[in-house]
Amino acid sequence: MSERMDEDYILTHLGEDPERHLGAVSTPVYQTASFTAGHEYEYSRGDNPNFDVIEKKIAALDRTERAVFTSCGVSAAFDVFSTVLKAGDHVVAVKSVYPGTRRLLNDAERFGITYTLVSCGDTDELFAAVRPNTKLIYLESPSSMVLELQDIGEIAREARRRGILTAIDNNCATPLFQKPADLGIDLTIYSATKYFGGHSDALGGFISGSGELIGKIRENRDLYGLNNSPANAWLIERGLKTLSLRLKRHGETALKLAEYLEKHPAIKEVNYPALKSFPQRDLYLKQMTGCGGLFSIKTVGTPEQNEKFVNGLRVFTRASSWGGHESLVYPFGAVKPFEKQISRDAFHGGVIRMFAGLEDADALLEDLENALKVFE
Repeated sequence: MSERMDEDYILTHLGEDPERHLGAVSTPVYQTASFTAGHEYEYSRGDNPNFDVIEKKIAALDRTERAVFTSCGVSAAFDVFSTVLKAGDHVVAVKSVYPGTRRLLNDAERFGITYTLVSCGDTDELFAAVRPNTKLIYLESPSSMVLELQDIGEIAREARRRGILTAIDNNCATPLFQKPADLGIDLTIYSATKYFGGHSDALGGFISGSGELIGKIRENRDLYGLNNSPANAWLIERGLKTLSLRLKRHGETALKLAEYLEKHPAIKEVNYPALKSFPQRDLYLKQMTGCGGLFSIKTVGTPEQNEKFVNGLRVFTRASSWGGHESLVYPFGAVKPFEKQISRDAFHGGVIRMFAGLEDADALLEDLENALKVFE
């Protein structure tokens, strides 16, 4: 095995030990609140064998010293904020950050923490927003709505020079396609609900980083009750075993759909980093090794036409989230900007977010072709 551990070995075997579990090939679910005194584990609010397995896998995939498992992706972001920030601190984050993370930043203002949002691809604008009290730079690359990229290495180097911590939401890329720690990022955040679980049946989150930082974050997780369950941990371990196979299929299908859509007269924009026409193509090739199933589009139509297009899809399911086996569509572009309290930034000028699942690519193409007839 290579010095840098083989990723498929990490996904399928690392952290698992049948000898510890009466020879069980699959890690049993340790569905217990407490353990008897004198053993390795004490209380599942903090430690549990099911947590250990997946935390070891994520830390190894990210090439970090340690990882911690939380209740969901938003709780992972909250755990980072509540650990590294205090009253009087300032955060710089990208505008296209996940809406739940933005709500956390909004709420943090109650505690004397301020933030500034900057354009995704403009490193100069990002550092122009830095203040003397800036403690954290928060990235999301690719972003989950329009898949914009940030130059992770450049930002991490300059932030470290200035003594500012960096964190990134790496959900879209996963550690298989992008390794932020190798580029200098301090903390990497995931929603395990998405690609890691892979079956749309488990919630979870992860943070990876240095042993020192993750130790503090783990203490906060336990203090604030941001823990998860052994059952969810087991489901996520199961999902990780097929992650590389699923990502390959998601990416192949998404690229096929994106290439079809960018040539369609009803589509004025396709956001997918693996496209040769993607505006940040060079940056994509510089810091990523692949792309998953998430992409977004803008049509030439009205919000009402977008609504009919989405309702006309039969294989794609209208639902939030992504990363499971099923193809999904989330129609931000089917409502007007200020309806349902959608902000101008979150609206992104009529974006429809789509996710290519594990269905047959030709079936998905046919579904799109039929639904797009509404624009004729």
